[in-house]
Amino acid sequence: MLEIALIKQLSGASGDFDLEINLKLKTPQIIGILGKSGAGKSTLLRMLAGLERPDSGRIYFNKEVWLDTDKKICLPPQKRSVGFVFQDYGLFPHLNVYQNITFANKRDLEKIHAIIDSMELKGLLKRRIDTLSGGQAQRIALARAILRVLDSPQGILCLDEPLNALDSNMRTKLREEIKYLSVHFNLTTLMITHDPIEAYKMADTLVCIQEQSKRHVCQIKIPTRCDDGLLAKVLNSNSNTLTLMLESQVLSLPIKTSLAHGSSVLLKWSTPFKLDVLESLS
Repeated sequence: MLEIALIKQLSGASGDFDLEINLKLKTPQIIGILGKSGAGKSTLLRMLAGLERPDSGRIYFNKEVWLDTDKKICLPPQKRSVGFVFQDYGLFPHLNVYQNITFANKRDLEKIHAIIDSMELKGLLKRRIDTLSGGQAQRIALARAILRVLDSPQGILCLDEPLNALDSNMRTKLREEIKYLSVHFNLTTLMITHDPIEAYKMADTLVCIQEQSKRHVCQIKIPTRCDDGLLAKVLNSNSNTLTLMLESQVLSLPIKTSLAHGSSVLLKWSTPFKLDVLESLS
């Protein structure tokens, strides 16, 4: 069980607000984190990893106390079983690719090479970081984060938009790879994404950060699926675009159709992450 109860004051475009986190999440599982830009998604992950301090609160992971401000307990990042992929990758420029990947785990060569192969990084191992593309750097950051927690019976993988610099083929491959590795190594994966389809397809549980006056609070949702699809409501449809409400998320799709406002639709998948079949349920 991952228990997070935190309060931290943040500043946003509309002024100061309190980020209030109160979550009890089963482990291991994949947790998708949704919310507007500036809502506090990255801050949540950074507080979990010990990279930022809340104003008050506690974090328990499988009965281990990582943070309790009342008891003045705060484990440093290196003592928390967390692998982190940052938006800017966070790679060390003075180390080559292989040295970056193995920075926190140099011992388990079998797992190291398995991760390198799965991420298709074998040809990059001697390269300097400043010679890499954004997609290559992101795959290296993901490989390093996974290796960071593989020695733990259960670890946490924090992914801050981990797939946004990848081409469509690699994005699809790494979505499946993240799901496989999370299950295979008993990882609790928290993934920030601005893509509702990605979140609903990958996650077992969704955490939606929503604005309420001067407070941003979390709501837990279980993705609504039916026959390996997603249930949604039609907000608007014209000749070229279909706008849907998927739980609390507004989704616009380049689909040519005409459906009545308020009707229910079932979104289905022809390939693991390609949405191209639409059925009306009303």
